Amino acid sequence: MIPLPLVSSVISFKNLYVCSEIIVFLRKCLFILCLSYIAAGSVLAAEVRVPLARDFEADARAGLISNTVILLYFSSPDCRYCMKLEEAVLKPMLKSGDYDSQVLLRKINWRSSAMVKDFFGQSVSLHFLAERYAVKVTPTLVFVGRDGREVAPRILGFQSADFFWFYLDQRIAQSRLEILNEP
Repeated sequence: MIPLPLVSSVISFKNLYVCSEIIVFLRKCLFILCLSYIAAGSVLAAEVRVPLARDFEADARAGLISNTVILLYFSSPDCRYCMKLEEAVLKPMLKSGDYDSQVLLRKINWRSSAMVKDFFGQSVSLHFLAERYAVKVTPTLVFVGRDGREVAPRILGFQSADFFWFYLDQRIAQSRLEILNEP
């Protein structure tokens, strides 16, 4: 009976040692998880953003060189359909790079009084630009050539990405044909 207390104290000492090793292991795992979370956050912070409209005259020059369509994306900050369109179509489109040689995408807040250069070098507000293109709802996608003239039927609204890609590709192809046939 005397050896039993000695054995039980050795067993509890081993359990304590194992517990402390488990705690050290869990702390290391937690540290690695925290680093992974921070790394994932920095990747998300580098998320693709839809380029804002600034200088359509410069965009037209770039479009002339590469025969690209200028896609005017009229949106509103509080438009949930605009947010869905950006997440489901526009950001993946930009991220893929597949459309870089075909389209210059520019985001326009249709109610903003911010000033940009139009296709003729004149300073105009984004709101004025929305009025010029008779935009009534958001989101609206307007396909224009180098001179700011519409070259394909616009796309109004957004429900889901199901058929949207088809219509987008169709309008881009139609726009490019129109641009290639411009004098």
